[in-house]
Amino acid sequence: KIRHPLFIVAALSVGLAWTMGFVTLVVGHLTIITVFVAPMLLGLADDFGVHFIARYEEERSRGVSVHEALHMVWTHSVPGIAAGAFTTSLAFAAVMLADFRGVQELGLIAAGGMLLSFVAIVLFLPALIVLVESRRPWVATSSERTFLTSIFTSWGEVMDRGRWPVLTLAGLCTVGG
Repeated sequence: KIRHPLFIVAALSVGLAWTMGFVTLVVGHLTIITVFVAPMLLGLADDFGVHFIARYEEERSRGVSVHEALHMVWTHSVPGIAAGAFTTSLAFAAVMLADFRGVQELGLIAAGGMLLSFVAIVLFLPALIVLVESRRPWVATSSERTFLTSIFTSWGEVMDRGRWPVLTLAGLCTVGG
């Protein structure tokens, strides 16, 4: 479905806009160092939306209603997503211990932006899903393999059959590296 990734992008855009507001209120400016916070946040926070949507699609594929599916996501997936958001935010906050002011600001902006992106994902994304699903309900596709699913399944079967040579080669590459 093309609309679910677009929902994630919309929620991340809201989170990024909130982050820029946070920057304006707390720091007041962007520098050559802190301007890179936007691609960092988009690259890291998109996982929150992917996990949210993947669980939602899983529940909807089982025939559950929109509200029940969102309840299941909130119950079973959002705590893990929150843990990821908070730990990543703390990692960025640790950068604030640096002596260089630009790096300190980067840590502050990235830590705050990560939390704001998480809030956007868990608040804006479900609202967007409910709004769109009320007008155009999502219909689960059949359980037949798609082209991409077939490729990954075949690759997994090959890896399973040849796991020892693959592990040996990976180990030798690791030792060589």
